[in-house]
Amino acid sequence: MIIRRCTKLLVKATIVLTVIGGVLFTSIASDAADLRRQSVVEADYVTLGDLFDGLTADQAEKNVAPAPAPGRRAVFDYRTLGRLARAYRVQWQASSTLDRVVIERVANVIEHAVVERHLVNAIAADSLVEAETISVNLDNRAVSISLPVDVPPTMAVTRLNHDPISGRFTATIVAPATGSPEYEGTVTGRSIDIVAVPVLTEPMRRGDVIAEHQVEMIKIPSERINSDILVGMADLVGMTPRRSISANTPIRASDLREPVLIERGTPVTIRLNKGGIALTAKGRAMDDAAQGQGLRVMNVTSNRMVDAVAITANLVEVNLH
Repeated sequence: MIIRRCTKLLVKATIVLTVIGGVLFTSIASDAADLRRQSVVEADYVTLGDLFDGLTADQAEKNVAPAPAPGRRAVFDYRTLGRLARAYRVQWQASSTLDRVVIERVANVIEHAVVERHLVNAIAADSLVEAETISVNLDNRAVSISLPVDVPPTMAVTRLNHDPISGRFTATIVAPATGSPEYEGTVTGRSIDIVAVPVLTEPMRRGDVIAEHQVEMIKIPSERINSDILVGMADLVGMTPRRSISANTPIRASDLREPVLIERGTPVTIRLNKGGIALTAKGRAMDDAAQGQGLRVMNVTSNRMVDAVAITANLVEVNLH
């Protein structure tokens, strides 16, 4: 009888402890923090709230590590997170060695093209030339500047050493342009003289006549220009390619000619002028010729070859002195 009573008391005690334990576990679990996995910050420090959710306001505001540089990222792995959780009494334990939080700091970014433009302006002013006549190639093609979001994205070139012969330069750049600099660095590269040349806006074939709307000006390094490259739009308009020409390609004088007025093999009328007397004969063109251009013509009656000048599409002229 006594044994049965003790057994019942033991069972009741076990049930009570189990219930209490469950309540305690539930209470602890409900206070447990969750990992944020990824956070974006603006300030100079990472807070506990950037790493964990489910914290009190006081906990969340605690600074626990320096933030990455503007525009950069930092990774807090499971070991670091565990140490921080223990140090700040956060109810969290790693569930895997893969647990981590990625912190990314936003930035005001001065892009590579903006850096190049400031260098072009500085070199142009130093060389007393128009900025439109030069470009720059930086040795580091990935140069950009990342500033805190509360700093204006402006910059200035404070020092410049430029060799006008080789084009090589070294420059010191700072950001922002005024006030205390958040960034100061040195860039190196080479300046290149550029010129505007006419190119076709579409491919054209032999015999096509180039119209003004089919030509545009582009800027290219002067080192790509040789004496045969055409530099004026008027050099192209009204001309015809000797062979197919691609779009956006500098064109040589030897690539073009006047439009063909008379094609080789075309029947023509030969007009002979001598002492105020004009005679005509039938002939055949032996060459292609533009208007006013010389060509060889065969007299189909006598089979004699004469040198003539193209006048119209079916008329050539021979002047006998």
